[in-house]
Amino acid sequence: QMPHALEKGMKEVAGTDDLRDLCGALEAEIAQASQAYSAQVARVLAEAEQSARAVSASAQQPSQQQLRACAAWVEQERRRKERQGMPPDRPVPSVDWNEERAQYQSNTKAMETKFAQLAKLRRLLQARYNAARKRSE
Repeated sequence: QMPHALEKGMKEVAGTDDLRDLCGALEAEIAQASQAYSAQVARVLAEAEQSARAVSASAQQPSQQQLRACAAWVEQERRRKERQGMPPDRPVPSVDWNEERAQYQSNTKAMETKFAQLAKLRRLLQARYNAARKRSE
């Protein structure tokens, strides 16, 4: 916590409250971008785990059971496409990997930009805090 006199001095520094508000807004945006990133990681992980289970289960079985495992996987994909409103017989992957990559790149760039902006704002606030502190001494 800042001493009262120093806090009063900081309020007199033009724009300090605005900078704090801007920091808070950026922190909220970073949290939102982080949630989007976490949701994407969860989607990709679920897809990878589902594929790994299907592949490992079929690899340890005789040929006939491998065919049944593949047929079950195809049926599961068909049902998932129906749930997503996609034509079940169309040879389109359930996951649009190009879109996932584009979202990943967009989220990463947004977070990097926001972190850089937040760091600049915090440095500016610290400089103003130090200047106000020197004036109050």
